[in-house]
Amino acid sequence: MLSAELIAKVRRLEITSAKLVEEMFAGQYLSVFKGRGIEFSDVRDYQWGDDIRAMHWKAMARFAGKPFIKRFAEERQLTVILAVDVSGSQDFGSASRSKRDVIQDAAGLLTYMAMKNKDRAGLFLFSDRAELYLPARSGRFHALRILRELVAFQPSSAKTDILFGVKFLLQMIKKRSIIFLISDFLDSGFETELSILAKKHDVIAVSIEDPAEKELPSLPAKVRLEDAENSGSLGELDLRRKDWLELLSDENAKAKEQLQSYFDRAGMDHLELSTTGDLADALTAFFKKRRQKKLAKFAR
Repeated sequence: MLSAELIAKVRRLEITSAKLVEEMFAGQYLSVFKGRGIEFSDVRDYQWGDDIRAMHWKAMARFAGKPFIKRFAEERQLTVILAVDVSGSQDFGSASRSKRDVIQDAAGLLTYMAMKNKDRAGLFLFSDRAELYLPARSGRFHALRILRELVAFQPSSAKTDILFGVKFLLQMIKKRSIIFLISDFLDSGFETELSILAKKHDVIAVSIEDPAEKELPSLPAKVRLEDAENSGSLGELDLRRKDWLELLSDENAKAKEQLQSYFDRAGMDHLELSTTGDLADALTAFFKKRRQKKLAKFAR
């Protein structure tokens, strides 16, 4: 049973998501995702001038060499998978909101976009193991189940293993899908398999960050650092040491640049979200960039 507080939070997430979809994002989602997929429809007789790459060789062999052409139809119902990292680092937030709060809002909004357009939506929660998998379905009842799990689910592990999550998706998701991989990407070793996943599906990396991860403030104080995923102390950091703070900032900037470079090489779109940023603005900018990329591709 959900507590009254969790029920209220699920309801707020539903209302906020539905409102934003109605007012801002329904058309944008449609323009950048719909019409991308095609599926086999039927066959017809070959006609002079048809592209031989569309020949249905098996049907030709079955009917004593009579040539047939495959016909395709636009795929009307898409499959959207939300693959969400629920490890311990998602609880971090230096201001009023944690990464987990941002993840809930973003995933809830994407779920409602799919539901509004009568697409199927599925949910995969992972840490260093498969925490929860809801196969893709359509309808409001299923969308509400996804929202409830996003808000109320308690993972059994605090650790991160993005490689495990990607391998699970490679094994479980056979039909070409739109996969939103939502994480802070504070992990490594997943790059090869994620590139393979991006060739099979339309993968969008959604990275969640907090300003304190980019640059800590210079203060006359020391802070004790703890590893949220391994229940251990990492020692103290002297915020008076500007040289240390600059080194941390440089390392974080370098890691972010390398991650973006990897996404570019893998051909994956990248949506960046912050615990202090505006979700609607970030999504609007993302959809605009993706739409421009789509138009440029068709123009070539």
